[in-house]
Amino acid sequence: MADTKVLDLSKSVAELVGAYPELADAMAAIGFTDITKPMALKLMGRVMTIPKGCAVKGFDLKEVVAKLEAAGFTCTGYEGAAPAGELQNGTQ
Repeated sequence: MADTKVLDLSKSVAELVGAYPELADAMAAIGFTDITKPMALKLMGRVMTIPKGCAVKGFDLKEVVAKLEAAGFTCTGYEGAAPAGELQNGTQ
């Protein structure tokens, strides 16, 4: 599965968007509209993670993860996620 887009939610939003630019549109559709502003992404995105962003915005992390997964991403690095080894072995 070379095209698997794995989001480690312990990484910063800027790092994730750098790896997957299409993530910005997916996050904007969920309600993280500031991500479309280059300066906000540059400044806040360096320190903000998706779980922190959910806490700030009052979004349910599980719902955000479900929407990101529906958009083609696999989310790891947060409480309740499948261990990374299980993803690599293909046994979720």
